[in-house]
Amino acid sequence: TGKGTVVCFDGSLPASRAMHMFYLMGLAKDEPVHVVSVSDDPSVAERNASRGAAFFASRGCEATAHGIQAGDDSAEVSLTIFHLVEAVGAGMVAMGAYAQHSLLRQLLVGSVTRQMARSCPVPLFVAY
Repeated sequence: TGKGTVVCFDGSLPASRAMHMFYLMGLAKDEPVHVVSVSDDPSVAERNASRGAAFFASRGCEATAHGIQAGDDSAEVSLTIFHLVEAVGAGMVAMGAYAQHSLLRQLLVGSVTRQMARSCPVPLFVAY
């Protein structure tokens, strides 16, 4: 298994809840945390990743921000996260689950959470 966790943080309430729950459960102890934010706007991605990494760093965790520019298609976002998991050698992914898009859009293209659950190469921590 890998070392550390990739924590997905887009600034939303569900992502914040997942990040806090992950920390409060003690899952961030003694392992590096890589906070990733994926957005079509690179400044938004960088800002969110930095905010998430600052949360962990302020609690004494080794944290690195990864703001990545990519499209908002759920498959593209998932693939971007999978590439980061591989690049950093992470052993887990943590994320929040939410229905940001309409039910019709989720049925047609799926959600990032669904894509991650289907294809994540490492254990997936999902908080609702």
